[in-house]
This record gives sequence, structure tokens and C-alpha cells, in this order.
Amino acid sequence: MKKNKKPATVEAVACPKAPTSIVINLTALVISLLAVVWLREYGQQLPSRTVGLVVVCAALALPIILLEWLFLKPYRNRSAGLDFSRPRKNGSERRTAVKLLGFYASVGLVALVYWVFPEYHGSFYDNYYAVVKAALPWWLLLAVPYFYWLDGHMLKPKDGYWHLGSWLLGRRGDVDGRAIGQLLLGWLVKLFFLPLMFVYLGNNLTTLLNFDLSRMDGSFKAVFDFTFNFLYYIDLLFVTVGYVCTLRLFDSHIRTAEPSFLGWGWR
Repeated sequence: MKKNKKPATVEAVACPKAPTSIVINLTALVISLLAVVWLREYGQQLPSRTVGLVVVCAALALPIILLEWLFLKPYRNRSAGLDFSRPRKNGSERRTAVKLLGFYASVGLVALVYWVFPEYHGSFYDNYYAVVKAALPWWLLLAVPYFYWLDGHMLKPKDGYWHLGSWLLGRRGDVDGRAIGQLLLGWLVKLFFLPLMFVYLGNNLTTLLNFDLSRMDGSFKAVFDFTFNFLYYIDLLFVTVGYVCTLRLFDSHIRTAEPSFLGWGWR
């Protein structure tokens, strides 16, 4: 007679800890929505709606950055690959220069794509280009101290930018092609999606600023239209800020990008 086997015990699997805080995100969202209210009341005198876009994005990004830095300390996360507990003595001017070469080359490739493809020549992206032209010189300049300072605290300082810079300098022996591929795929994601998200966000913000709230009194269609636009606005707001703030210092850098053709092209 066979003995009944005891049922196998199933261990409970805990969900991974969230890398951010819903309280912080909601606080930042409320601040950003207050910025929308301010724009509706007093922002009509701004020189362009592009300034309004920058205001609402900054009103979301800055509180998240500040509150996460104070309470979550994302730079301590293992995934950030940083160590601020030791003195900064491992930094290298030469390595930083190679990284900056890779960084500037990546930005140049993005500019080349925008210049080559006719899709990016129309007026559709005017708001996006206006912000890029204003921010790009400062961004490229601030990259120098940022890369140098962070280099001394990185556990693995030879990142994708270093590998790309080394490849451009002809030092092919130590270059990791996969690191370069991941770096360029990450930039490809941003160069394609960021302009679209930014422009769509501008359209939704314009609708919010010009929407006649009195229409919602007794009109289901008006309530639906407002809610539909409002929810998309929130989604696009977080996405746009997320694409812009991909920085290792905040542990918000791109980890990996889909490497396969089917992952990009299959629908």
C-alpha cells in the first residue's frame, strides 16, 4: 500500500521593494498640478507655451529629486553602482576625458539623426527644439564636472561612455561591444520617444490651460473629454520627466535596452 506523500510546501515569494515612494510621487504631482493652476490664472503672459512646459516638468522633477535624496538616498542603492563612503581618490582625468568623448559622440549621433531624417524637420517639434537649444550648451558644459566627480565614486568606472570613447580613439583591445550597443540603444530610445512625449505633453497642457471648466456642469461629454486629457497629461508628465532625468546619481539611469530586432520591431 502506497503512502500518501506530503504536499510540497510552497515558499512565499516577496515582491521586490519599490525603488521609489508613492507618497513622494504624489506630493510632486500635487505641486506640479498647482503649477498648472498657476499657469491658468497667471501664466498667460509667458512668452510661449514652451516655458509653461518647463515649469510643470520642473515642478514635478525637483520635489522628487529633493525628497528622494533626503529620505530614500537613491545613490546608496546597489544598482546605482556608487560608493560615497570612501574618499574620492580613484578619479581619473584621462578616463573622464574618454567618457566625455563618448558622451559628446552620443549627443552628436542624436543630432545627426534629427538632421538626416525629414520627420524631424517640420514645425511639429518646435517646442522640443526650443528647449534643447536653450539647455544643450549648459548641459554639455555641466557634463564635465559631473563626469569627473562621479568617476571617482563609481564601483565600475569603465561604463558605456568609456567604451565608446575608447573605440573612437582606436583602443579596440579593451572595448566591450555590448556596452557600446546598450549605450546607443538607450540613446535611441530617448531620441525617438522624448520628442514625441514632450510635444504630446505640450498639447495636453494647452488643452488643460484653455479648457472651460463650466462646460462640465451637466455634460458627460465635457467630463469625459477633460478626464481623458487629464489622465494622459499625468502619464506624459511622468514619462517626459523620466526620460530627461536618467542619471546614475539618482539611480534612474537606463539599466538595459532591448537588444533584439524582434523586441523592437514585433508588434
